[in-house]
Amino acid sequence: MGYLATDIGRIPSEGFDWFIYLIMDDWKNEISKEIEDNFNILAKEVGPKALVVKGIDPKYFTAGILETYGMMEKNKNIWNTVPALLISDTTPKILQEQKDVIPKIIYISLLKQCTPGTLTNILRQISRSLSDNTGVEALQSLDRSRILEKWGWITKYLDIKPNFFGFGIDLDEIIDSLMRIK
Repeated sequence: MGYLATDIGRIPSEGFDWFIYLIMDDWKNEISKEIEDNFNILAKEVGPKALVVKGIDPKYFTAGILETYGMMEKNKNIWNTVPALLISDTTPKILQEQKDVIPKIIYISLLKQCTPGTLTNILRQISRSLSDNTGVEALQSLDRSRILEKWGWITKYLDIKPNFFGFGIDLDEIIDSLMRIK
């Protein structure tokens, strides 16, 4: 499902297991155009349990998302990674209301990883992984073989951060290690 947001506090928090935020600024380039062109397809393909969200005012929306998820605090140069996708199991509203919640976060900088045309393949893989219950369960279970099977493709594109406020597991390193074993 797709959602066009005016404010991060109004993003629906019930009925979805995953939230995919389009992290963009006001600048237009081939990658941002490709994101825009594929928004509706991604929203349809992720299935009913995931919500794809973009802001009406991209820079304002992105600033709110990055601040709420602690990304600006963690990386002072985060704006240099935009456009990007931030995938989480928690909405900004819940993070703002419940300070003890530790979200699972996947951050994919599309600027560093994509050339025109490759973004569509990344969006296709994300939609397949999130629309498939076994893909979601693998990520939630932290079972190495299941993660590799469903999410192994993602290691070349991202930093996975189950949390960054306390102890966390570096899933990216887990997947890389598993790939070296095979």
